[in-house]
Amino acid sequence: MKTPCELWGNPPVTTYGQLRLSGRNYYVHRLSYEEWYGPIPEDREIDHLCRVPACYNPLHLEAVPHSENIRRAMPSSGETCIAGHVKDQNNWYVRPSYKKNGRGFCKECARIRGRKR
Repeated sequence: MKTPCELWGNPPVTTYGQLRLSGRNYYVHRLSYEEWYGPIPEDREIDHLCRVPACYNPLHLEAVPHSENIRRAMPSSGETCIAGHVKDQNNWYVRPSYKKNGRGFCKECARIRGRKR
């Protein structure tokens, strides 16, 4: 992306940002898309082109069919976690019992969750 992500929360959340208005919860990325581009078509979902769920930069958002959103969500190279942190030997931990299926967790996301607690 040529423009930086705009992340919701302080510190930024690692999931979709939410905002409560008039007693109702809204996803911030959906509000941002609608403010910038107009109503979301009924048969579309908002995809984060940057792959960072907490981002609400309208230049990183695109309305796509569900099938396309799912296709894009599938990791092609597995280079980053869901929050966009690099999966490398310093930041990605795989428990010994998970070695055969490659599942693991992002240490940076774990640090962020710990600071929130």
